Order: sequence, then C-alpha cells, then structure tokens
Amino acid sequence: DSLVALRGKDWVVLAADCSDFYSLFRVKNHADKVQPLSPAHLISYCGERSDILQFHDLIARNIDYYHFKNGYRLNISETAQYVRSTLAEALRKGPYNANCLLGGIDEGVAKLYWCDYLGTLVEVQHSAQGNCSHIVNSIMDMAYHEDMSLEEGIELVKRCLSEISHRMILNNSAFVIKAVTSEGIRVIQAAKCPIPDPS
Repeated sequence: DSLVALRGKDWVVLAADCSDFYSLFRVKNHADKVQPLSPAHLISYCGERSDILQFHDLIARNIDYYHFKNGYRLNISETAQYVRSTLAEALRKGPYNANCLLGGIDEGVAKLYWCDYLGTLVEVQHSAQGNCSHIVNSIMDMAYHEDMSLEEGIELVKRCLSEISHRMILNNSAFVIKAVTSEGIRVIQAAKCPIPDPS
C-alpha cells in the first residue's frame, strides 16, 4: 500500500494506490482508498483490506451519527482524536491493521494528521504511509514549502507517485488523488475500473 499526503495553508491533497493484494496476487486495481468523512474531511487508509473496510465503516457511521444526534459536525482535530482513540481502544480488544492519513479544512485552515494502527497521532505538513514512505519522504522534504499553491502541491504529489511506480518492485500504476479546499472535496484523479480483456 502507498499513501501520500501534504497540506498547504488552505488545502490538503491525499493520494493512494488503487491496488488490493492478497499474498502475492493483485486482486483489484481500482480500489478507492481515499474516502470522505464529511464535506471537508478526507481519510486514506493502508493495511489489511478487511480491517480497512470495517474500520472506515465504523468511523464514518459514528461521525455521521454524531452529526445527526448533535446537529453539528466534528472539526478535523476532533475527528483525528476520535480516529486515534478508536484505534487505541481496539488495540486491547480486536486490533485493526489500519494506518491512515487524515486531512481537512476547518475555518479556512488546513490540517493533516498521520495515524498508525497503534493509535499514534501526529499533526504533519506532509507524510506517507506504507513502503513508499522510504522513497517519498525524502522527495517531500526537499521540495515542500509552506507557501505552495494547490497546483504546486498536486504536481509534487504526482512526482512522488511517479517515483513510486518507477522504483518499487510491486507495480503500482493506478492512483487516486483527491484534494480538500474551502470549496469542498475535489477529485483530481479517479480510481478507474480497468476495461476487461475481450479474449
């Protein structure tokens, strides 16, 4: 799995590979691992596919229920703390093998969080999860600056994804890229369902 994310002053970009693997086999090449949690929050996951799906359902439904019950949505910091506490609590009962990057906009300010399956939560400016982090973090350390525009951020993410597809042994050729701005969530590059071979 490969997750890449970075934030500017008023935007966040998250990207993920679209592959699902079981052992040595690619099961799917159009999985969307970047999902909305609210109109201004995105989360991307990596880990065991069954854990990712169950964990996303748990988080998304409880956040929707909170909004229905109280009449207002959690902000991005509260959402990140909820994700962290859910992972930490599950660690003692039935742990989820799910690492995530969580980003969003609240009152015009962008925030990005890195969270692992142990419930460790850190606010970051840019990050990666999965095996790609060995390649991507050094590229972002050199090229990232706080005053980047959204277009520059998208180009940096695309550069990172290009390096992933060229350098990693597993062929990750399909990626999904989404952005959060003050206008809402934007799909930059969608996960495409491959056209079946007619033979």
